[in-house]
Amino acid sequence: MAENRIKKVRQYCVSVMVLCLAMFGVYTVQEKTGWQNVNAEASEDQEERVETSGQLIVLGDAEAVTGGHADTEVEDSAWSQIFGTEIPELAKKQGNSCVLIKKNGTELDTIFEEMVYRKITVSLKGSVTKEDVLRVSGNALYTGEPVVEEVFIPEELKNVPLVREPKKTDEDSLLSLAIEEKGDLTRVMLEFNSVYEVTVTEDEEFYYLSLVRPHEKYDHIVVIDPGHGGIDTGTSGGGFYESHINLAVVKYLKELLDEQENWKVYYTRLNNTLPDLSTRVEFANALHADMLVSVHCNHNPVSAVNGVEVLYSKVQGAEDAFNSKVLAEICSAYVSEATGLKERPLVDRSTNLHIIKYCNMPMALIEFGYMSNRKDLSIITTEEAQRACAEAIYRSIETAFEKAEQ
Repeated sequence: MAENRIKKVRQYCVSVMVLCLAMFGVYTVQEKTGWQNVNAEASEDQEERVETSGQLIVLGDAEAVTGGHADTEVEDSAWSQIFGTEIPELAKKQGNSCVLIKKNGTELDTIFEEMVYRKITVSLKGSVTKEDVLRVSGNALYTGEPVVEEVFIPEELKNVPLVREPKKTDEDSLLSLAIEEKGDLTRVMLEFNSVYEVTVTEDEEFYYLSLVRPHEKYDHIVVIDPGHGGIDTGTSGGGFYESHINLAVVKYLKELLDEQENWKVYYTRLNNTLPDLSTRVEFANALHADMLVSVHCNHNPVSAVNGVEVLYSKVQGAEDAFNSKVLAEICSAYVSEATGLKERPLVDRSTNLHIIKYCNMPMALIEFGYMSNRKDLSIITTEEAQRACAEAIYRSIETAFEKAEQ
């Protein structure tokens, strides 16, 4: 009798497992098919990049290029090494840091930028080689494989985010260069030695990628970080995932930020991707940003705990009039007021939270309510509250810059 019961239980378990696997298979196929259908009209190169954290760049005109150089006629300058004495007008408009790709009869397909990773992929219809990729850095000219100085990192600093900064004006702007041919497309994959604003132009012979450091171009820079993403969904509650709420708030915030022209704003992600913590903080530090605001939701084993909680660093700018704590105080007050959520005391995480510990600028990590609390969850999952939070963060940035400039 007992053996028969055990046998039936085993058969039932096997049936359930088979059903679950079948459902998972159907779901996977649907997900994959849906991804393909959405991008049916996109190029193959674009299809493969839909889930990355980058964006397509369009060709600009000559007037969009920042800089221009005065040494084009100097004998043995980088530009004269390429063109001799007949330097094209568009080349003269480029700044002192530029990547040139010889066309060789190719046609431009797409230019895809992943700024948070310091990468750009140029897809061409036709063929080029590494020797066709030239870099002008100050008065130096590089071709082919990048010239990269070896960096020694002491063992005790292995886990510290490495901010890549050009050590001199004539340093090769590339860390890596790869060429990949697929069908009639050639991908030129560039990894830069720092974060650059890239303007792309072309003439009959070259594609020009003019490189400018953001802090040399903009007076005020803000970095917005929607926490988690991708396979890291963060905490959850009631069928909702933290990473999705974080991103929703930031997208509403972006709508507001896109309307202003006082600050240049960068985002660590704008879709369901997962830059790691070191990448996020390296990005902000390399930008020389004025402030970093990270958006999260909270969780506590005690479901009664509720409210807005903002994390900060008591170490960053401790002697300055504007620092991480001041930014956190501003964010806490505005978000609590706008959403009706309880304002909790600030929490110092300067020693044990990676993104706060290694951030070089004022930073506030906003925990937008507790997903473990039923009332908070019912609020923060609504569009109304998410938009209210976004508006509060916008006001916080505005007030923070006013404080910083006093």
